[in-house]
Amino acid sequence: MSARRLFYVLSAIAIFHLTGCATYGNGVQQALTAVDQGDYTAAATQIESTLSADGKDRLLYNLELGVIRHLEGNYAESNRLLEDAARITEALKERQLRDTLMVMMSNPRNADYAGNTHEEMMIYYYKALNYLAIAGTLPYGNARQDAVEGARIESRRLLLRLQALRNNEGSYNQYKDKEERTFSKVMDVFSVLVGNLVDTEDLTYRDDALAHYLTGVSFEMNREFDNARISYLKAAESYESGYAEQFQLGNGMAAQAWMDAARMMQRTGFTDAEIQTATAGKLSAAQRSELNDLEGKGQVLVIEHKGRVPEKKELNLQLSINPNLRALELQPYFFEYSQEEINWFYLLYADKMFYGLVADYLNATRNFRVDFFTKTIFLGPLYDTAESMGLTNAVGNSLRVAVPYYARPVEYGQSQLSVGQQSWSLDPAASPQLMAIQEQMKNAGPEIRAALSRAA
Repeated sequence: MSARRLFYVLSAIAIFHLTGCATYGNGVQQALTAVDQGDYTAAATQIESTLSADGKDRLLYNLELGVIRHLEGNYAESNRLLEDAARITEALKERQLRDTLMVMMSNPRNADYAGNTHEEMMIYYYKALNYLAIAGTLPYGNARQDAVEGARIESRRLLLRLQALRNNEGSYNQYKDKEERTFSKVMDVFSVLVGNLVDTEDLTYRDDALAHYLTGVSFEMNREFDNARISYLKAAESYESGYAEQFQLGNGMAAQAWMDAARMMQRTGFTDAEIQTATAGKLSAAQRSELNDLEGKGQVLVIEHKGRVPEKKELNLQLSINPNLRALELQPYFFEYSQEEINWFYLLYADKMFYGLVADYLNATRNFRVDFFTKTIFLGPLYDTAESMGLTNAVGNSLRVAVPYYARPVEYGQSQLSVGQQSWSLDPAASPQLMAIQEQMKNAGPEIRAALSRAA
């Protein structure tokens, strides 16, 4: 039996505990504690009493409960809840596309929670796992094939959603009534509030290598070996082309995906020479040796969900007008910030380049100073727009807003799998922790512009 096909997913025990919704308090924390202790019945009861199945948190209700049912092995019920979550997500996104500016102008706490990109992707990930788990309990036959087909469908849905989500950005300029035009002008003024250290293009969730890999698994389980080969190749290429680097996964899963692609080439009649040419430079000597010794051996796939996505918190900021500089100044709220909040502010907002030094110089009354905890935004001609709109009066000495942020992810260390006298290190395959944090970093600019615009 080959035990080289082993990997783990830096996923979450309760993967969707991400939002700063007001309803997220002791009840959800008690549910998470129950999950940590393996008491899934208590965790489910706590979620059902804390979150509403038909209120503004209905998406979270289905997500959280769906994952808990997955953990306790109730895969059919988990799929039912997660499919409800998928329908809710689709409906909420359609509403947002139709009423984009209205949604932006509302207080996020009062709006239906629609989820983040990585949360939506995890719906299909868990559904695929559920179907694979169901298939593993069934003998060969139509029922098992149906379960494998279900896993394959969910993997494909995941890939299709990744493509669709990249094409769903809206524009505010299409809205014509007076209130929306005013809000759009305010958004224009605040459009200069972008960070200058993080390149958000590098944070874009462009593909999901693990989704390709799971699709390959479902094809292989259904004995569609050539389709499995193609999926494993896509997984290997995705890991190598940037996915592994973006989410700090190392090279293990790319090597494993190449190995699985080579296995499928064997199963579909490729010659040794063809396999060696196709995988040149991709397989280690140990893998090539193992490839020649697979006949009559099975494959063991081990998936570990490890840790939890950190809770989304709120960072309080204050905006003020500097009429002498014809500029806006943004700072963490003076009396409340912690070191992790300062770190987040510095990374995404604070002045760090030459224009920041210019602002410090122009602001200095006695001695030159360097202030890394302020962002100064020179409005230029936009200052006249802001003044004519009454925006400078609305901001006044201080306008306080709250924006979401994540604390640093927890390091969980390396995982080992031991069977008898043998032991293997598991390969990281995905990191929802980093997906959540990077998505929030990417959205930091638009979110603070919207928050300031609503407040103003």
